[in-house]
Amino acid sequence: MTRGTRDGRLSIAARLLRYARLWRSLPDEERRMRAGRRIERLFRRDPAVRKLGLIGDQPRWSSFRRALSGDLETAVRRRRATDPLRGPLHVDLGARAARVAERAPTHVISVLARARDLLDRRFDLLGSGPSRPLRPDGGIDWHRDFKSGLAWDPSIHHLDVTIVRGDGSDIKVPWELSRFQHLTVLGQAWLLAPLALPSDDAAKLRRECATEVVSQIDDWIAQNPRGLGVNWACTMDVAIRAFNWLAALAMLREAGELDDGFVGRVLRSLWVHGRHIRQNLEVGRDGLTSNHYLSDIVGLYALGCGLPELREASAWRTLGRAALTEEMDRQVLPDGVDFERSIPYQRLVTELMLHGALLARASGEPLPSAYDRRLESMLEFVATYTRPDGTAPQWGDNDDGRLLPLDGYASGMPHDHRHLLALGGSMLGRSDLVRAAGDRRIEAEWLLDSVEERPPITVPTRSSRAFPAGGYYVLRDSDLHFGLPCGPVGTAGIGNHTHNDLFAPCVWAGGREWISDPGTGNYTSDPVLRNRMRSTAVHATLQLGAREQNGFGERLDDLFVMSPRSKPEVTAWRHDDDGAVIAALHRGFGDSWVHSREVRFDAPGRTWTILDVLSGGDFRAAEDERVFIRFPLAPGVEPRHRDLEHWPVPPSPTPGPVVGECLELSDEEGRRFWIGFDLPEGSRVEIVSGLHSPRYGVTVPSRVVVAVVPPAGEVRARSVLHAPAREAE
Repeated sequence: MTRGTRDGRLSIAARLLRYARLWRSLPDEERRMRAGRRIERLFRRDPAVRKLGLIGDQPRWSSFRRALSGDLETAVRRRRATDPLRGPLHVDLGARAARVAERAPTHVISVLARARDLLDRRFDLLGSGPSRPLRPDGGIDWHRDFKSGLAWDPSIHHLDVTIVRGDGSDIKVPWELSRFQHLTVLGQAWLLAPLALPSDDAAKLRRECATEVVSQIDDWIAQNPRGLGVNWACTMDVAIRAFNWLAALAMLREAGELDDGFVGRVLRSLWVHGRHIRQNLEVGRDGLTSNHYLSDIVGLYALGCGLPELREASAWRTLGRAALTEEMDRQVLPDGVDFERSIPYQRLVTELMLHGALLARASGEPLPSAYDRRLESMLEFVATYTRPDGTAPQWGDNDDGRLLPLDGYASGMPHDHRHLLALGGSMLGRSDLVRAAGDRRIEAEWLLDSVEERPPITVPTRSSRAFPAGGYYVLRDSDLHFGLPCGPVGTAGIGNHTHNDLFAPCVWAGGREWISDPGTGNYTSDPVLRNRMRSTAVHATLQLGAREQNGFGERLDDLFVMSPRSKPEVTAWRHDDDGAVIAALHRGFGDSWVHSREVRFDAPGRTWTILDVLSGGDFRAAEDERVFIRFPLAPGVEPRHRDLEHWPVPPSPTPGPVVGECLELSDEEGRRFWIGFDLPEGSRVEIVSGLHSPRYGVTVPSRVVVAVVPPAGEVRARSVLHAPAREAE
């Protein structure tokens, strides 16, 4: 029994004494941070108290001046100087711009065209299509989901903002807009215009870009009082916004339109951003962290490096550096896989870790060698899951998340992660990774002093590879790529960004994807769609009736939670030059049912043979539940039933009565792919309509091949996937 009361609860006096002892044990910086957070919430959260004006919408200039180690005028003046210690963009960017213009002329054309759209305040975010999210006065409406037209009250304290409202709104839309990642497009246009346009046209475009940056940031500061409204509700987005403001200031530091008054206002707001991040780090009550906390830390680290004039900068740098090292061990598994088990989030987390390393190197304090080794493993995983055309599968959630998209902002390239390989490979001295990046080197060109123009020619490895800690297996050779997820529910079993995609392959062959992951759709605007796109039924795997591999609820609070019950286990893995074998099982369907899937890859025969076995359960409890084996097809793929005489590969026999059936898949370019089935008697194969989400906020119709198998005490079914060589067709 605990002292204080008889029922084991601490008395008020005992609790106060305990808190006092805890308070005295905290470092001075931590006490100041917690006191500031308490004061901010006390005087800013209640509207009635807020009206007293004890803490204003913007800090007083006198308060900001006291936050500086020197005078404000010196801090503003130093922003215009070249100072590599502040970050990788605080160098002579003229030389890098010339290199980009020489090596990537099509990128220059794209940037200038996109800059003109942005000058018209036209955005295309999260599937919105070209949109102008404007207020009646012509300013940008920072508080509105401009896809649904619904808005958030800008006067509500950030702790009281409702994230999931159930009214069709998507809070990610105003968050994404307020990340300000579009500013780097305007910054690039300012730097590249003199190299691509006649002098008068270049001067006009540069003036317009710089003026627009000033206008948008000033307007955002005025429309988003500190701590109030939707754009302070997620610390991750506060951090990403600060990161991009710093980048824009670096890229435009020679622009006269960014006068001393404006720079001072931005520095004051960035100080507010840093304090907000520090006071609202996204750590779960159980101490669990994820990509949100990592974004917080990278943003805070960037502020500490980029604004050394702030008295708090040193503490922010110290915290950021230490936390980056800790999070690399905590969030990234030994084989380089992000523990949230989402390929699109692998991209984001790798980018965050790369920028953390860049900042550390720029500041003259590189992170430990163990950090670089784990980072190298992350890049090797990216290189392995990248298909020959540069695309990646999209297992798990995909919300197009980036930190600093210097290439591909709001473009149709959410599945091309090769920019990570160019940047990381150049940083770590891995020419093979740089070569694997192909032409996706723009970000490396901007962020690094040197990037190999033509890395040494090497024969890229196409051998199959396993990432057992993360649960991903890639069976590949030449122009064949078959990826299989076999891992547990991500984020230590929370499943916030995991889908029920166990044993669901994504298959790429002969120049395109044939069998795909259906994607994400959205997060909060349509909960039914959200749950549909993460369900077992939409993935290329076996399902017993309507049972899920892992459970999830239908309440709004359940949209980022899963119940980890599948307990996947890989029972066999081997590979050689002629192919590979992977076997795994899970128990997610309950009632003692076990689903095992074995895949045999015959590289010379360009064939994957899949054996599914469902066994061990109570047949009487499942006698009304059919078994489904699905293969969702990529958009643009059309299936048709064919007679067995057309089947290019002899089917492998299975024990017991079987029926043979095959389908030919084709696309508009005349490429072919085959799916064959050996199924128990009474089975049938159907072609049904499906849904595919190529990026967040977008869905398109697709086709799904479904084998429907009658229930039995043990179900054995074989599927054969064959990619004919193009020249043999």
